[in-house]
Amino acid sequence: MSYKKYFEILGINIGTDTQFICDSVMESLESLRNSSYSDKTNAIYQLCEGLNKDRMESLKGESHKCSEDIFNSHSGYFSSRKQEEFHIILFDNQHRVIEMKMVSKGILNKSLVHPREVFAPAIEKRAAAIVLVHNHPSGDPKPSKADFDITRRLKECGELIGISILDHLIIAGGLYYSFVDESTI
Repeated sequence: MSYKKYFEILGINIGTDTQFICDSVMESLESLRNSSYSDKTNAIYQLCEGLNKDRMESLKGESHKCSEDIFNSHSGYFSSRKQEEFHIILFDNQHRVIEMKMVSKGILNKSLVHPREVFAPAIEKRAAAIVLVHNHPSGDPKPSKADFDITRRLKECGELIGISILDHLIIAGGLYYSFVDESTI
């Protein structure tokens, strides 16, 4: 039985989202990984990591038509993050998902992003386009000046190397901001 099945059974029994369970368990166990409970903790942690890998694998080949599709596919992952994380979703030339990669993980309200780290996985996987996705742990999806600046910079870099930026989503709680929907990209 796959990792995902265990959490689906758990989710059905307690009536909640399995991604939220996994994220919460992993976060809680992080502090116990080097304790006297380390063997048991690591086993549960590995189970949760397996679920996350299964979830990412299930997104491969998926086609996203709009920002809402991306939000619906990824909001569960980002909703429980306490630190800002910046990810890219790689797409082939038919806009099917190749992979999602974390580019950086920041402090509570800031993530440092460099074009080199954003485009290296896209070049390696021969992606035709990418979507930028990051979270605001504050719960407010409104872009900061830094968000606008990095989006503009990454768009310019993408144009130089022939990799389109389809959108940039900021996910915060149950809300999101799409640079395309708001005509800011």
